[in-house]
Amino acid sequence: MTMCRCNYYSLYALAVLLSIHQPLVFAQQQEYDAVIVGAGFAGIRAAMTLIDSGVTSVLVLEANEYIGGRVKSINLDSSINVPTKLNDMKNVPIDMGAEWIYSYNDMEDYLLETNGYLDNVELYSGKDQYLDLFTARYYLQSDSNGIVTTQVLEDDEVNELRDSVWKKYLDFRIYLLENSDEPQSVFSAAEKFKGQLTSNKDLQYFNLILNAGEIDYTADTSELNLDDYKWHNASPCDMTYMSQVGVGFGNIAADILTPYMSNIKINSKVTEINYEDPDLAIILYTENGVPTQISARTVLVTASLGVLKAGTINFVPSLPDWKQEVIDNMGFGVMNKWIGMWSDENAMIWPADETWFELITPDDESTGKWTTFFNPTQFKGCAPTLIGWIGGDEARAIEMQTDEEITDDVMKNLQALFPGISRPDRVLVSRWGQEPNVLGTYTYKPVGRDWPNDATTLRRNVGRIRFAGESTDTVWYGTTYGGWKTGEEEAQLMVEEIASLPTRPPAPFLGADVPETIPPTKQPVTTSSTLNTLPADALDGVPNLMDASDKPITSLMGEDALDTIPPTEQPVATFSNVNCAPTTDSVSPPMNSSPSSSSIPRCIQSLAYMGIPFGFILLILDN
Repeated sequence: MTMCRCNYYSLYALAVLLSIHQPLVFAQQQEYDAVIVGAGFAGIRAAMTLIDSGVTSVLVLEANEYIGGRVKSINLDSSINVPTKLNDMKNVPIDMGAEWIYSYNDMEDYLLETNGYLDNVELYSGKDQYLDLFTARYYLQSDSNGIVTTQVLEDDEVNELRDSVWKKYLDFRIYLLENSDEPQSVFSAAEKFKGQLTSNKDLQYFNLILNAGEIDYTADTSELNLDDYKWHNASPCDMTYMSQVGVGFGNIAADILTPYMSNIKINSKVTEINYEDPDLAIILYTENGVPTQISARTVLVTASLGVLKAGTINFVPSLPDWKQEVIDNMGFGVMNKWIGMWSDENAMIWPADETWFELITPDDESTGKWTTFFNPTQFKGCAPTLIGWIGGDEARAIEMQTDEEITDDVMKNLQALFPGISRPDRVLVSRWGQEPNVLGTYTYKPVGRDWPNDATTLRRNVGRIRFAGESTDTVWYGTTYGGWKTGEEEAQLMVEEIASLPTRPPAPFLGADVPETIPPTKQPVTTSSTLNTLPADALDGVPNLMDASDKPITSLMGEDALDTIPPTEQPVATFSNVNCAPTTDSVSPPMNSSPSSSSIPRCIQSLAYMGIPFGFILLILDN
């Protein structure tokens, strides 16, 4: 390299180069005070809390094409979570995910007081309880020499079974817990108890109630912690069914965020959260498949535990071991539904006033596979509807079947319950284990884990990265209210944190001081067509090249600068407030390969800032 003298010819050549070069638009990475990952009820409530508290620089990134996450209403026209479907009494929604809301909490209070959300819902009726095994109608199948018959059990027969089988199991459970300090599963306790059952009728009733627990808690009994789980031991908690005509839980979720839509992006899947800079996180996401990058002073992750387990979001650096350990070992299960709908009101040959049907099958193999059914017809405007439920490993297994194959299996049991029932006109099947943005349904307490510690640890922040969602609540896990509650609580902490942060300086512009360290990024930058896109005063403040005419290029750039200069064919990046964004065709260099801006003179910085490759600059200056 010869000595560089920036004479008038060099300046003229530079001017020509500038006139023909296709400069990059002055790219500035968009920065937010708060970014929320996910628009389920945790993200919904967090966004409301932040914005209503005066934090307006908020962005919610939702991977799905709809708002609501695991609250998903499919309307008659097949639309998903549409606010305008509320109060449309011709619309009969089908909720593929959450359908019930727990009563007597601030989430229900909000829905009661806002926009008439619950005007079309009958509250506290007691007839719409979730998985109510106390009021369900039971059917018993018997196999006599290969001939299977089905009969309805009278209430006193069901009560006798409960007293002689299930109540005794609950007592046996307490005995096991009092006499062993070792972790035990529900399955291990059940297998020990089965030796006390003297008839196949008792055994299959016991299997049926165990299966109801797998539906309720989304996991096989072998995975459920005995100390944490007992069910069918008391009346169900008060709940309200939300998937009624003119309502739909998912439609409500979408409507709640309608006033905040300018702060929300759907079809925007977060792929990476880089929190190496303790003051500013870099979030990479794809919006409708297009890679995009933003930065945030605080981040709230409300993605499901299933997504965290799968590592769909790459954290840089990796999450601490104490956080990853609970993610890996907490339970996140699967429960699915088969929904059958009939267009003819006369197709309903099942009892209209019964809400739950339970089928006691004659053998272990058939127990638990489409044996629990919910009848929401009275809440659907008389549109005949039945919903079959399945949980745990069976729920995962059916996801490999087609809707037609699943319907064949379901109809065998429905025909045993209601001889003469016709095949439904419309069928929907959930497959939550395969939903890429959820990968399950909700959290359960696995064997041998300290649940309060796990949920608390999952929620604990990592720097300015916070976590919320049903999996992070020690009491309301597995519920929409758990998401709502933790989203609000974490958002309140974010409001306080943002208020305490110093005001950030404006992003650097041409002629301004460039930050000393400029980390690389993967964000593409749009190129403009001509230099005319530059403002008239763009070169104000740029130092005169003649000032450095007597200095060698190495002294201008630093003795080791040439080692890191990219080849002439490599597109150069523009400087933004926190990063160095390469063009769409470039690949981000390693963090340690970017020269410090303090070693590059302002003239070179400014030319590079306008998109002039270093190779061209050096070629002209070195003459």
